[in-house]
Amino acid sequence: MIPTNPTYAMIYTAIYALMCTAICLRVMFFDSRDGRYQALPAWLSWVICVATASVPIRFLFGTILVPDLASVIITAFLLCAVWSDGGSIYHLLRSKKHYRTIERRQP
Repeated sequence: MIPTNPTYAMIYTAIYALMCTAICLRVMFFDSRDGRYQALPAWLSWVICVATASVPIRFLFGTILVPDLASVIITAFLLCAVWSDGGSIYHLLRSKKHYRTIERRQP
């Protein structure tokens, strides 16, 4: 599924680099609005920013390989998740307690 034509491979890689750029910028410019500091989301945000910012830099210098389809799909899902939560990594990590649980009857 990876394009073999060099032009298509470059376009495919450029789309991947643009998605990584969007993730990095969205997480980087997140405004916590007087939220309190939490170490785990802060460190994960930093790691996500560094990892996703390295892709467009490597693309500009021509050192990135053509990504496989799984990497592009995972990046697209991460972009959708980060974009829908406004760039908050904390909202991606929090537990979903509002789901109903099925209680078992005791015999």
